[in-house]
Amino acid sequence: LLCGPPTATLSTSLPRLPTASYSNLVLLSLTAVMEVLIVCFLLFTLESLPVPLEIVMLTIFSILCIYGAAASLANCIFGKELILMGPSLLRDRPQEKPICIFISNVDQLRAAAPPFSPLLWEFMENVYPGGVGCIVKKGDWLKTLGVGDGYDRVGTKDSIMIRVPDQTITVHLIDMTGPLAITSANPSGETDSTHHDMVISRLGHWLDGVLCDGQSNEVVASTVVNCTKIDEGDITILREGCVPAAKVMHIFERVKNQIV
Repeated sequence: LLCGPPTATLSTSLPRLPTASYSNLVLLSLTAVMEVLIVCFLLFTLESLPVPLEIVMLTIFSILCIYGAAASLANCIFGKELILMGPSLLRDRPQEKPICIFISNVDQLRAAAPPFSPLLWEFMENVYPGGVGCIVKKGDWLKTLGVGDGYDRVGTKDSIMIRVPDQTITVHLIDMTGPLAITSANPSGETDSTHHDMVISRLGHWLDGVLCDGQSNEVVASTVVNCTKIDEGDITILREGCVPAAKVMHIFERVKNQIV
């Protein structure tokens, strides 16, 4: 997901703009000029606006509108940037927030034959499906799983988080497509999207489609468990979310005692 607040200069002088308005330089300029025009119209009603200034602002606004419309139309028709719209002003997803993998069930993971220990397999069987994500070591098995050329784009250099959702529609979709690289549907650093309308309004210009399912039943983030040292008899709760850490640790101790 991509996001980005206005620049420091703009944030001190203008109200916060919608994400789409500063996705590139042309749209940002157009939005800024529109706000100046609003001020100009207010001054015009008070008969305090110099005519030359009004003419200049209307001319700039007209040029930006014509250029932006022509560029958007041409780029959309030909599927590439024929007319420059300026550099993107949105920042990429931070590297400290790696993208995880969603699978439909543990059997889908077994088919890739990762070199997991019996303890890790049993732990996963007990925490999936649901709101727990397990971080495991990366390996070539990820490519077999279906990641392919996206190997370096998911997880970190050495690890990857895997989740099995408990939502029927999502599971069915993953059964059809194979494992999916997943990230939260909100601009990084902003509040979570809890309804598909929020996703559309904030990220619709980046998406080809949105699966509309109304209000989300997950109002708390998932619990993240580091399992990279599970064979040493240890797991670490990196983030306590919708599944309490005490419950996860209880499951781990029970499974560990069964395996041993």
